[in-house]
Amino acid sequence: MTTQPFLVGPTTADVRSRYPGEYVICVNPTVKRQLRIGSDAAVEYERSVGTGAGATTLALAVHARVVADSAVATDRILADQTCRNAVGIPYGYDPSQVRVAVHPLHVTFSQRLRRLTARLLGRRYVVLRIHRGDIPDMEKRLARMSASLFPVLGITEGRRVVVWSVCRDGDGPYRLEHVYVRAFPFTDALIARMADLDEARPDARFIKADKLLGVEPDIGELFLDSREREALGVEALDPVTVRRDVGERIRREFLSAGVVFFVSLLAITQGLPGDTTWLRWGIALGVASVLATLVVVSNLRSETS
Repeated sequence: MTTQPFLVGPTTADVRSRYPGEYVICVNPTVKRQLRIGSDAAVEYERSVGTGAGATTLALAVHARVVADSAVATDRILADQTCRNAVGIPYGYDPSQVRVAVHPLHVTFSQRLRRLTARLLGRRYVVLRIHRGDIPDMEKRLARMSASLFPVLGITEGRRVVVWSVCRDGDGPYRLEHVYVRAFPFTDALIARMADLDEARPDARFIKADKLLGVEPDIGELFLDSREREALGVEALDPVTVRRDVGERIRREFLSAGVVFFVSLLAITQGLPGDTTWLRWGIALGVASVLATLVVVSNLRSETS
């Protein structure tokens, strides 16, 4: 069993206001140095679930932004509500009894670059719990989630999303993994099956997660096929982060901004005094490009306001 040395409490309103759009944990700076944790960490909670012959030990881990806070005791961390629920800590838990582990998280340069781009252009993401994909959706590189999450992410049905996970091989270091899938809402058949669900066993194909973990209401569900689960290094009940694919959104915005570009180019060249020269064409081209880029960035960021 993993050593879980840290009591866990809730983050404060001040932390939430300073880090909007982030799921964070606060740790003592001494602990941060001792564990060699950077700006990202994996928070892990291991516990026994189930009863009788179906009882088993379950370890869930979630990605969190790390904030150093000298006011936090060295035997404690503070974690957002979403982080606590994601790893299976129920509402109304006793902060003097529940302990978690905090691990360094390896993030590659390209992953940091993708996250920085998403942050600059308007980040939207949700933390969801993995469930095994429905039979008709197998081997189709798609994911299903609640229709209410599409406007939260700023996407429409069938658009591409990025699913991020924290995983590790055995007792090795935690790392970030991600896959791209097309997002679709739950089917009527899947909704009906979920309504009748009563299996609170971790080995069931469709699991009543809120009953099994005691987190009621639980975080949202993401139904994903085995191929994508293997690529992410996760299984049913593991929490993942789902973001809109900013790259796809940028491409679509630049296509629509082409109209703005050519209209601006025509207007600028017509408004320049004197004969049109290569210099004037260059100035017009530069101004039109800046205007089109500003339109793209403004549209992307306005979706998160």
